[in-house]
Amino acid sequence: FADLGGWPYLICILEARQGDADVQRRGLQILCELHRAGSWGTEHMPRIAQRVMSALGAFHSDPQILEWGVWLLLQLGGLAEVLKMLERTEGTSSIGLGLLRTLRDVQWGQTEQADVKLLPEFVRVVGGCTLRALRGQLADAMQVGVQLLLNAVYAIADAAEERIPHEASRARSDAVKVVLDVLQGHAMDVEVAVLCLKVVRICHFASESSPLRQLVSDSLLGGGLLQKIAVAHASQDIVQKQVLWAQVHLRGVASVVELMERLDGSMCCWLNGVKTLGKFYDDLDELTAEAGASPARAVA
Repeated sequence: FADLGGWPYLICILEARQGDADVQRRGLQILCELHRAGSWGTEHMPRIAQRVMSALGAFHSDPQILEWGVWLLLQLGGLAEVLKMLERTEGTSSIGLGLLRTLRDVQWGQTEQADVKLLPEFVRVVGGCTLRALRGQLADAMQVGVQLLLNAVYAIADAAEERIPHEASRARSDAVKVVLDVLQGHAMDVEVAVLCLKVVRICHFASESSPLRQLVSDSLLGGGLLQKIAVAHASQDIVQKQVLWAQVHLRGVASVVELMERLDGSMCCWLNGVKTLGKFYDDLDELTAEAGASPARAVA
């Protein structure tokens, strides 16, 4: 393609027919296919980026142009530009939802284009969109926003606290707060509850004295939110799995047994409780010695 002068030809066509949506759509598709196949015109990147931005500006309501254009922009290191576009849409329109979905391709920490230094701006913009979706009862945008925030949080989950820049650490806390706000408002929704409870995973890496761990613990345990979710979704296997996982990491093994005994009519809770306990103990003797008669009775 490059040897035959394909790059200049393709870019010239896009420049000459910039008002033609069909040409722009097909051109962006070809650029995506070339990049995914490992071919990239490095020397032409400035002109390619300009064409992509032009197409997005003129035809952002076209779902395919939006998807392919934003994907290309991310590959060109344009995450900051995509965030600016998202902020202008406020994430509540169909265009904003499309931008949010495209951001799922961001691989934090794996490329310079998705460096952790961009995390504060990412959390500010995506978190704002997620909260607006929460207030507007826009389920799709809200759930995509939560997933994006969780992905960003996981990117630095296992980093030592002292090695995380102050701005990134604060952004991580802000992201967790947004996720917990969504959970508080939609705890009775199975999909939302399962998604938001994944925030507890960060506690696996945090120390016992970590402010972030304390934030999650206070929000889920302080007002009894976790217990309410467990009771409300007693017959939902996928919810019980997340609740019990959260219980054992935030309160220890005894809390798992307490919940199993409280929901003694829930087969989902019992089965997942036994599985959760099994992951922490090799045999019943160890379980009995560590947690006493109550855990042994629960397993029995």
